[in-house]
Amino acid sequence: MELSSDRNAKKLNMGLEERYKRLFDEAMEPIFVLDSSGYFIDLNKAGLRLFKYSSKELLRVNLFELFCENGQAELFIKEIERLGYVHNFKVKLITQVNICSPCVISAHLVKQGKRGIARIQGSIRDISEERAQENREIRLIIDTQEKERKKLAIDMHESLGQQLSAVKFYLATIKKCGIAGSPLELDSLSKSNAAIDHALIELGNICFNLMPGTLYAFGLRQALRELCKKMEMNFHVRFALKIDDNVVHLKKQLEVDVFRIIEEFIHNSVRHGQAKKVSIEINHLLSAQHSEFLFIKLTDDGGGFIPSDLFNSSGTGLRSVKSRIASYNGVFALESAPGDGTRCAIQIPLAVYNSSMQEEK
Repeated sequence: MELSSDRNAKKLNMGLEERYKRLFDEAMEPIFVLDSSGYFIDLNKAGLRLFKYSSKELLRVNLFELFCENGQAELFIKEIERLGYVHNFKVKLITQVNICSPCVISAHLVKQGKRGIARIQGSIRDISEERAQENREIRLIIDTQEKERKKLAIDMHESLGQQLSAVKFYLATIKKCGIAGSPLELDSLSKSNAAIDHALIELGNICFNLMPGTLYAFGLRQALRELCKKMEMNFHVRFALKIDDNVVHLKKQLEVDVFRIIEEFIHNSVRHGQAKKVSIEINHLLSAQHSEFLFIKLTDDGGGFIPSDLFNSSGTGLRSVKSRIASYNGVFALESAPGDGTRCAIQIPLAVYNSSMQEEK
């Protein structure tokens, strides 16, 4: 009787294992099992399709080495060791050559055997389509805002600017014809003329902030030079501007976004950080995998801040910068500390950007 019971128990266990294996393999989402170091022990069919690996290649692959962004693997390990699990951990994974796909991982630690060797089991959800839809919505909002700003700048320049210029002409005519004879009238005339000059300068600054005409007429390089020159004159700040000669022929949309990102950084550096020197560097680089990307490095010698305070604030400036970068599947890194200035690095993959532009056409 005991032998029969043992046989039945083994059959039952084998049946459960086969059922589990079938559910594991046929699941719609990638499901994985890792050893304590992060190497794959098992991955279902959906996972093999996601990562484009064969079962044989898989055992030499470490999931943590597929994390695209620096620090993400360390954060994942720290979180799962602290809690015993992670839920909807957002990460970009190298799913195939030169492609980082946005994903979410849910996983938990499992102790197995008498020695309690830990394994990590979990699932991966590719959210590329969701992120692409979000990016399209973000782009629609950003592009609509830019069109409105451009229209407002043109309207102000053509209507208010022309009216102020006309008043200035009338005042000059009065002075030239000698209609104003008394010293008091001449003094009022001079003050009125100076006030209109000041108003025209302010109007030009407002129009530039709304829509830098230089950017649309002559491109990013000239627009940034003009921006730096204006800030140098108004705030006595020194700028070091370095733009790679290969940074040419960017789509106007990307030029506008890069300009707005740098403009926001400069304003924060000067007005909040009281920086005296700001460095701007833009390069068109080629990675080891032959993928192109735009790399932007921004630094200042200002007062600095605690980054978490900025990320938790309700300010719209940083949110706008992150939205613009996210719309290209770009990477944004910010470092700062009180009294230690600010360093910002931005990476925008041009292959993804160019393909998305072609799809829109």
